[in-house]
Amino acid sequence: MTFKKRILVVGTLLLTAALVALLAPRPATAFPALHYWHLAASGETSQKQNRAGAEGLYGSGGPHDYGIRCADCHIETEGLIDLTIDVSPPFAQAGNDMAYTPGQTYVFTVTLEGEHKQPPNPNGQDRNGFVATFEDDGGNVMGNLISDTPNNSSMNCPANAPGTTPSGTTFVYGDCHGILGNETVELDQWIFSWQAPGAGSGDVTMWYGAVDGDTGGESSLNDDVVQGSILLIEGS
Repeated sequence: MTFKKRILVVGTLLLTAALVALLAPRPATAFPALHYWHLAASGETSQKQNRAGAEGLYGSGGPHDYGIRCADCHIETEGLIDLTIDVSPPFAQAGNDMAYTPGQTYVFTVTLEGEHKQPPNPNGQDRNGFVATFEDDGGNVMGNLISDTPNNSSMNCPANAPGTTPSGTTFVYGDCHGILGNETVELDQWIFSWQAPGAGSGDVTMWYGAVDGDTGGESSLNDDVVQGSILLIEGS
């Protein structure tokens, strides 16, 4: 896909989402999880809810997601949260860079720090979110993703979203270009594995984003967001 076509696709998606929000009888709600990640931006026509889909864009900020970030929809953030990312085995240190070993599988434990958003009423749901992708500079998916939900990985990528909430903290589906956090109420830690690509693959960037939500997916306003990226050079 050419650069001009990529820009056109992004512009069309954003315009569609904006029109849905403007024409709907009430504000469009945020998508909390599962099949909404690959639902059309125009939302569901079979159900009476103003909920736009992500159209396969995870908001990681990486080139595969056209640079779109969680913060582009979850606006009015305070920037008070952070993520602790623990990796086992740890990446090798190569000067000022971290290096992956080709073919090695790494287990990631990602913890939301500084969570402070809570539901405005006692019956509300505190749902957070997390996404991560591993890409080269051209937005090509690098390596394999393995969620902590049994038999759920990019190697046997399921085309459809889970019918029920996954048993693990993460899952993949659709095109499996990124790991998705299971937004179970009160969940603030996500676990998954990344199998590094083979020798000769070159540099890989991990793009990630997390949302400290407070309305159970009913609004993308007044959440808090953290975004980032980690460069991983190829080691030996």
